[in-house]
Amino acid sequence: MTVPVKAAVNAQLAAVASRQLGLITLAQLTACGLGRGAVAHRVASGTLLRVAPAVYALGRPPAGRDAWALAAVLSVRGDAWICGRSAGHAWRLLPGRPSGDVELCVVGGGTRSRAGVDVRRLTRLDGRDRARRGPLPVLGLERTVIDLAPMLREDELERVTAEAIAVHGLTAPALRSALDRAPTARGSGAVRRLLADADGPRRTVSEAEREFLRFVREAGLPIPRTNVRVGRFTVDALWDDRGMVGEIDSFRFHRSRRSFENDRARDGELQARGLVVTRVTWRQMTEHRVVTAGRLGAALAVRAYQWGGGPGGTARAG
Repeated sequence: MTVPVKAAVNAQLAAVASRQLGLITLAQLTACGLGRGAVAHRVASGTLLRVAPAVYALGRPPAGRDAWALAAVLSVRGDAWICGRSAGHAWRLLPGRPSGDVELCVVGGGTRSRAGVDVRRLTRLDGRDRARRGPLPVLGLERTVIDLAPMLREDELERVTAEAIAVHGLTAPALRSALDRAPTARGSGAVRRLLADADGPRRTVSEAEREFLRFVREAGLPIPRTNVRVGRFTVDALWDDRGMVGEIDSFRFHRSRRSFENDRARDGELQARGLVVTRVTWRQMTEHRVVTAGRLGAALAVRAYQWGGGPGGTARAG
């Protein structure tokens, strides 16, 4: 191979790999003009690194989980799409860093699972349930939520769904449409129950807030909206029909004098709007659940009477 030809081939390889997180398949190497002998030579010299069956990295190992996920996709025969928790991480719906096997669904293919790659077969996948996250072929947002449902607790599913709504613009009609396209999917029942909630999924941004929402549900109390903007502030929980705000206090984030003063100023502004603020700590929710549930329930009952216009009732905030 002459120098100009070699340079042209290298440029083609670099162009292909740049679109695939530094990866290139054996078929693409062949299409760029490299025979098996040339491929073997480059592997021996270290300019190609084999990272999966018939998949190579150009010059350096894959960087990051997305590259390894794409390597898994490129290595299987058939129409492969990232699914399950791998799709949840690709959409940035799940906390933490991905771990475990790359999960793939393959439409009509005969590929089997192998070390590091968990393959699920599908007979068909509607075009509306296919998406791209950069170079990654991944289940669409709605189908990903459905796919995750059987793997998550109820509160985790609610958080994931609310995150998809807040960050990616997921809508209830789009999610229902995806459910209609996959009526037998394992997660369809859990997602339908979530959508049946009159107020829809509530977004939480911390473990304490997720515990608070679980605590309220288990106590049989009215479910508030969470992370709601009220004036200059975003409150942890708001019962609109009672004019009552719930705040979850953490010693770690509320132990400084500045935090103490900020909380008092915040409460003052909310009270000026006619809202009552009640604060609950992690210990109260987890170690004194019955007493705390009774206190919160009584406060909600009083506010339902007052906010609803009973004798001495509080005027509604504008």
